[in-house]
Amino acid sequence: GLVHIPETLGAVVVAFNLPGVTSLKLDGDTTAKIFMKNITVWNDPAIAALNPGATLPDESIATVVRSDSSGTTFVFTGYLAIVSPVFEELYGQGKTVAWPNGTLAQSGNSGVAQAIQGTSYSIGYIELAYALENDISFAQMKNHDGQFITASLETTAAAAAAAVPTLPAGDGDWSEVHVLDATGADSYPIVTFTYILIYKELYNEDTKMNKTAAETLLDFLWWAVHDDGQAFATPLQYAPLPDAVVELNEETLRSITYNGDPLMD
Repeated sequence: GLVHIPETLGAVVVAFNLPGVTSLKLDGDTTAKIFMKNITVWNDPAIAALNPGATLPDESIATVVRSDSSGTTFVFTGYLAIVSPVFEELYGQGKTVAWPNGTLAQSGNSGVAQAIQGTSYSIGYIELAYALENDISFAQMKNHDGQFITASLETTAAAAAAAVPTLPAGDGDWSEVHVLDATGADSYPIVTFTYILIYKELYNEDTKMNKTAAETLLDFLWWAVHDDGQAFATPLQYAPLPDAVVELNEETLRSITYNGDPLMD
């Protein structure tokens, strides 16, 4: 069977292009209604109530989504399905979603980012790195504890730390694991692990891997989940793994075998 190795943490942001407005607060239910086209103008009372004092224009909202099968879409729709029962019923979580008519769809995070930049009064979802690299504004999101949180490496890590006690062993069932809408005052609510999946037994017909290659693979993975490898995360706007997740990965890597024998001491 396969084992899961969480290797980094990323945030998905709700990015917007709203002339004259650089700061925006949203909650999950309002965000879901925007992408379901139940809220269609920027000065809708629901948005205004979350942004007292802001001058919101009477302009139609252009929603921008992914056209391709996307892990970013899977994470974003997973969040919306948690915070909005209506969204869960009508759309649900998926790598592709049948968005409402009139939604602008683009390929890749870069395509969505470019569309937001080029379309006034637009809103869409992209990885944090793409918003920062392209200087695109993104909303503060109301988290599980009722706090409005800006996505950052620190608030991404806080969400993961809150989820650590619920994580299974590497060879356990990860099908329901997520760090969305995490508890904790500082937790940003749209966060995900990215994973490396490998066989627990590396000597098999699918891999046809020799023992030297198997040992090299494990050496690389050990490096990747520890400080030297994790140091590459921050410049790319991904959050390093919490210590408890590193320890979980150590246990997983020590359990990997080749022809029945552990590869690591």
